[in-house]
Amino acid sequence: MLVGTIGWNLARTISVGIYLFSEVLIIVSLVLILKKKRKGPNIIIQIEIITIIFGFLNFILTINKIDELPSLISTIIFGSIWILYFKNSKRVKATFES
Repeated sequence: MLVGTIGWNLARTISVGIYLFSEVLIIVSLVLILKKKRKGPNIIIQIEIITIIFGFLNFILTINKIDELPSLISTIIFGSIWILYFKNSKRVKATFES
């Protein structure tokens, strides 16, 4: 009854959970990058993959899918760019080698 009163449904709950989880991952990656930990780039690559997967989940769970399509496309494009950067950049390799 409370769920109906507030207007929350499963899709919205999952969407909020995905958002909060993403924010925690961003904070963890920021700490690893600032400390120049060797695992930093690998963690960021994993976070970008998770973000792309969450983007797909959000797209599937939303009611108004057409409005969410630009968000999904930008998530995939920017995630792919960052993955390629952290995998192939000489600067990243030089910074995080220890």
